[in-house]
Amino acid sequence: MSIVFYFYQILIASIYLSQSLIFPTTFGKPCHRDTSILYMLLMFGTLWLGLFLYNFRKTPYLTRSRREWLADYALPASVLIMSFTGAYCFSDIEKDKFKMRDEMALLAVADIFSLPWQGYFVCALLGFSLSFLFFMDQNITSAIVNNPQNKLRKGSAQNLDLFVVAILNCFLSIMGLPWIHGALPHSPLHLRALADVEERLLQGHVHEVIMNVRETRLATLIAHTLILISTYTLLPYPLRWIPTSVLHGLFLYMALTSLAGNEMFERLLLLITEQQAYPPTHY
Repeated sequence: MSIVFYFYQILIASIYLSQSLIFPTTFGKPCHRDTSILYMLLMFGTLWLGLFLYNFRKTPYLTRSRREWLADYALPASVLIMSFTGAYCFSDIEKDKFKMRDEMALLAVADIFSLPWQGYFVCALLGFSLSFLFFMDQNITSAIVNNPQNKLRKGSAQNLDLFVVAILNCFLSIMGLPWIHGALPHSPLHLRALADVEERLLQGHVHEVIMNVRETRLATLIAHTLILISTYTLLPYPLRWIPTSVLHGLFLYMALTSLAGNEMFERLLLLITEQQAYPPTHY
């Protein structure tokens, strides 16, 4: 089953990678060179800055707590910095930005009774497929997070998690809001932000080992509270100031960070690695 988990993790990373490579099309508008160059600059700049800050904990600069703080906030810092760069340093260049329909209501009960009777059977079939996707995504994410290497002390409670996810998604579907469930790479990155990690030298190779994890629900509660507040304060402004190129750089960042620690991906890299540089593993 571990091979299935690692393969699914690579699949999620490939989806993020494909989404980042979907460039916006401008029908009826000429494509200028400055716009294209700025698009690539902001996208890869967001990726580079995010990875630089994410790996800043491995550098000897600043104190350990400040390095951890920069690494934990690598993604929002890179998005804000590159959005500011695109908005103010290149204000004279046209950019594709986040679009939202002003007439769209944030909270509105879905009119499910307006469908014909045939529509309910179609919805039941699609709902079964969607629930199966939720089941797979939630369980695979839980299995990856509850890996013994992460040294979690509290139980996984997968059945309770599925029940809570089902109840919440029923309410979100009625209100026309996005669904929620355990997802990659958000859950492993959240675990990594709450963990104390040490580097161990083993046969000439440096390995990161998780020493302990601060298992708390407070961080998740605060994060979703901020998401709720941002729904009313950040839509449609100031999200319209974020170029789509920065969002695509965000997808690239999530795709690459989700592959960290994936044994299947590490084995694939051995195909292009010199044999003398192979790490000391059991295979």
